[in-house]
Amino acid sequence: MDITRHCILCENQVKDLDTGLTCKLTKKAPDFYKKCPNIKLDKMFEYELHQANLNLHFILKKKNINYTKIIILAIFGIIIILGNEQITNTLRPLNYYWVYRVSLIGIGILIIISANFKMQSLLSQLKSVRFKKSKIDNVLDRYRIIYYTTFDYKKKIHGYQEIELTIKYKNWKKNNTTSLFIMSD
Repeated sequence: MDITRHCILCENQVKDLDTGLTCKLTKKAPDFYKKCPNIKLDKMFEYELHQANLNLHFILKKKNINYTKIIILAIFGIIIILGNEQITNTLRPLNYYWVYRVSLIGIGILIIISANFKMQSLLSQLKSVRFKKSKIDNVLDRYRIIYYTTFDYKKKIHGYQEIELTIKYKNWKKNNTTSLFIMSD
């Protein structure tokens, strides 16, 4: 395990371009095995944990609608490719019959490629957010901190959604923390 993961959540971290990440207390680079005896989990920890959970929740919430949009886009591309002859006959071009057909096949292929890029982007984003959250969870496991999240959707105004994230803890100095986030659609 990368021990600097502990430091990223700790209030005692000092970032410097010359020395890198060091501890405010020891004035040295992180040098411990499994657990840091000086770790101070407070505001930085809360912020990182809330952001990671909110980002994952938001992506997972929109996952199904995004998958549906991608599938519809891909089906539309396939319909254009398979139905290019019927579409061309409907347009009734006097000249350049094959140019229309080849153009429609090209458009269909571009639409399918676009759907594939959207899918790869969504999967990459999901993987990245899950990885960041798992790094935080691995550190918390070392200190036996367990947490549960609750999302409460508040007012939605002009395309912006208020989301209240409450995290309840076991084995940490606070019982729970609450943050209010405003996300755009």
